[in-house]
Amino acid sequence: NDKHCILFREIAEQVFQQEKGRLRGNESVAAILRDEIYRLLLMTWSTVLAFLLSLIPLVGTPLCLFYTSWIYAFYCFDYRWTMQGWSFQKRLVFFQEHWVYMLGFGMPCSIVTMWVPQFVGYGLYAMVFPICMILAIIGTPVKHRKTQHVPEAIRMFFPGELMNLALLKMIAPRNKPISNPKPTCSSQSPSSGHS
Repeated sequence: NDKHCILFREIAEQVFQQEKGRLRGNESVAAILRDEIYRLLLMTWSTVLAFLLSLIPLVGTPLCLFYTSWIYAFYCFDYRWTMQGWSFQKRLVFFQEHWVYMLGFGMPCSIVTMWVPQFVGYGLYAMVFPICMILAIIGTPVKHRKTQHVPEAIRMFFPGELMNLALLKMIAPRNKPISNPKPTCSSQSPSSGHS
């Protein structure tokens, strides 16, 4: 599994440099470490939530499919955004404002891991994920139109954000209050993927 992560990272870096130019890493090591720990915890909580959703009778399977689609899409685009030097906050806001696109984008990986037998599914995932990752790097996400029934943004990872906040409150010193996290949805959209 670690070898796959390293291989995926190397593929992403080569494609990014070919398509977008040099890597941009303008954050400090402390900021990168903070963002990566927060992202790891957020995705862990989100994976647990996807599993819990799958246990709900009748509606659990489609809910789990949608939620894991977002998780896979986030993983695919996260390679690009990290190489663009985006903060985790900017990545999350952009993702939430393009939630319809991201739902469809992550669907192939989600279908392969949920409905294909395990051994075959892992093999297909090992082929599908790098393709999706490359498409995330070279593509331009399209923002949907807000309508009466389709919201502008969805905070799909909000339960994980709450769990991260609760964890921070547990481990933070008692004499230092933790401020509420900034809202991750805004009416101002970050650039559409081009820095």
